[in-house]
Amino acid sequence: MMKNFNQFDQRLREKAKAEEIDMPQGFNERIDHLLENLAEAQAEQQIGDNKAYKSRNGRKRSKFSSIAAAAAVILLLPTVIAFTSPQAVNMAEGAISYFNAPKEFKYLSKQAEYEKYNAAVDLCSTDQGISITLNNIAVDDNYINVFYTLESEEPIQLLGDADTPEQWRLGWTAAHFWFKADGRYIEPAAQGETDAYLVDQHTMKGMQRFALLDQLEDNFNLEMYTNWIGNREGQWHIAVNVDKSSVAVAGNTVLPNLKASVTSGWGEKTAEHDITVKKVSISPFGSQIVLSERGENIFYNFAVRDEKGNYLPVIPAGQIASKIFKVDNSFEFIPKTKNMKQVTIIPIMDDGHSQLQFIDQETLLAQLNDGQSVKLAVNDSGSYVLESLKIDQEKMVAVLHQEGAVSVINPEFMPADETGQLLQCAEYVDHEYNRENGEITLTYYWGKDVTQEDLEEIKGFCYWTNYDFQLSEDEAITIDLN
Repeated sequence: MMKNFNQFDQRLREKAKAEEIDMPQGFNERIDHLLENLAEAQAEQQIGDNKAYKSRNGRKRSKFSSIAAAAAVILLLPTVIAFTSPQAVNMAEGAISYFNAPKEFKYLSKQAEYEKYNAAVDLCSTDQGISITLNNIAVDDNYINVFYTLESEEPIQLLGDADTPEQWRLGWTAAHFWFKADGRYIEPAAQGETDAYLVDQHTMKGMQRFALLDQLEDNFNLEMYTNWIGNREGQWHIAVNVDKSSVAVAGNTVLPNLKASVTSGWGEKTAEHDITVKKVSISPFGSQIVLSERGENIFYNFAVRDEKGNYLPVIPAGQIASKIFKVDNSFEFIPKTKNMKQVTIIPIMDDGHSQLQFIDQETLLAQLNDGQSVKLAVNDSGSYVLESLKIDQEKMVAVLHQEGAVSVINPEFMPADETGQLLQCAEYVDHEYNRENGEITLTYYWGKDVTQEDLEEIKGFCYWTNYDFQLSEDEAITIDLN
């Protein structure tokens, strides 16, 4: 029996409403830190309120709450213990034990880069019967990557219930660290990226990828800390002295602080944005653009193009917004080459309304079996290209890549019957981006009640198209890289 595709989303929403949030230690200090620029924020011209417009499935794109957005920046930042003479670590070549497991890793495409530039640490912090050992750390201009082993005296209990995907439960249970550099808080990006797996009932191997919105010195004292692991409260703290100079020469970072006015939306639903391009960086562990803005509806839908005319994938991720503070948001993109000379940001005008396009399964499989990829045009300027498709009793896996300009949103490739009606077979879907070659892997996991008869109803697939789509070349912003 097929399940409603939105049941799991609804279950998460109900849990979130019931969740209690404790005020972390150090909250007042964090407030003071963010209020430093409040006077400047009040003096600047307020960006007008913009109406939310509908997304491709008819639902409204969520309008960010300024209060909640500010809270997203300042909550969950615990107290840190002072330290002296931390262990010095240099980024150098070395194996990372985290990858020694028979599983697919979220950031497997970056393993070679991590193992080229990382430091073995082997420092441990223990509290409440839980020990965290920092095995390796890899830092460049854009990301702090920590690889650790968690050992618990009691069996590790994964957060969430049995109906929740295990990988999500592992992510919720894993350690989520915050960081300080030379005694100052490192402002967190909106997206929190973790990956983890269980070695046994008492041992977990984990990884956290933390985006750096600002430029750090090549040598600095780094503190990593957390007050919560799973449902256990405590104090875990590790300090090292980081030298990332060897990685810095392998990247290219510019800090233009370029102010610009851009437009998003469509027709009467346009929004004006006053943004600052703070940072553009190509680095071994990932490339990013950092934009600063104040307002409820932030600027997030744009194309990225290099000097050779290649449109580069921008990985969709969570963002924050605030009517009170200027906030920084990180947009990760995948360059064609690390030696690119120029980055151009082109605003996308998009009315948010899309239509489903149907493709027959028989025609599609014949083309794939003949060694041909299948082009899925989503607008007049860009497409997704389907490279492979596999379906079994547990899931469907589609591998695509982007060609041309597309909106910053995850692609979808959904099973349908012979009439083009969507089949609600999937319990949930994962989107994974290969950060080296830009491949996008969509994995649709079937619900537990889906039968073979249900799967035999699949006669084709649907994807979203939007031809009310326009690149605002007159508002394009070009950044030269050194």
